[in-house]
Amino acid sequence: MSPACPVSPGPIDIAEAEHRLHHHHSITLTLIIVHQSPLNPTMCGPETSDRPRGGALAALMSPSVAGVDPAVSIRGDLTFHTPGRPGSTEATHARLTPEAAREMSALGDLHVVIHTSGDLTRSAEDCGLFRSFDLPGFESLRTADHVELSLDEPLSLEVGNGIIGRRVSLCSRRPCGQEVIVAEGIVGFNFAESSQPQL
Repeated sequence: MSPACPVSPGPIDIAEAEHRLHHHHSITLTLIIVHQSPLNPTMCGPETSDRPRGGALAALMSPSVAGVDPAVSIRGDLTFHTPGRPGSTEATHARLTPEAAREMSALGDLHVVIHTSGDLTRSAEDCGLFRSFDLPGFESLRTADHVELSLDEPLSLEVGNGIIGRRVSLCSRRPCGQEVIVAEGIVGFNFAESSQPQL
């Protein structure tokens, strides 16, 4: 059962507070005047955000490689999760949420590369390949702030045999066929839930 919402305090009697202060000099009184307003209903009860809970998260940043054009780099969140099961040790879906949808307009086809290594100081080519997959078209960003797909095979959300701690690269294929890394990060647990994935 969810805890009860806090009860808004009643009006503060300033005159009574001053009277008590004058008659009890040994007491230090800190008076905080709170603006009386109805409670925000979103502060109580279940959270209404549709962002994935639990699972794994890679906070994507611009590539660390020198010479990358800022115009073709993005920032955002790449989450791996199983809808409706925030405590699952596997992810059946991946979701990319860019900081701004306009960042995607200059990019071509995108796909995700999860590397074997988690070392961001080395080149992506030297970090091996653990898993890769293409992302759906970004036409959906016209009506939503993210793109999501169902993975062909579930990804383990563990350290060692899973994706936790591994480097991830978001790549874009230019019209000329050349591929460029537009964002990268390290996969970690998504602590949006009170506990990390468990059996």
